[in-house]
Amino acid sequence: MFAERGLLVSYDLEPFHPEDWLIMHFGIGRRPRRHDRLADRADARRVRRYLDDAAQQVATAAAALPSNHVYMTQLERYLRQDPRK
Repeated sequence: MFAERGLLVSYDLEPFHPEDWLIMHFGIGRRPRRHDRLADRADARRVRRYLDDAAQQVATAAAALPSNHVYMTQLERYLRQDPRK
């Protein structure tokens, strides 16, 4: 289903979330041959608003993160801590 139309199939007691399956499919280079036609029914303005909002949320979250250098320094310091203390 994914290879043909990009549909994710899940089963009872599925251990993976849909995002996990997408990461797996795209990570191994698998891309759908075509899109699901149900996507054509979506209101383009509503989709655009949703994507714009998601992009804004990502930008806001990214702006609040420390720089890579600061993060790595803090992570290394944390990893060097003696767990017995």
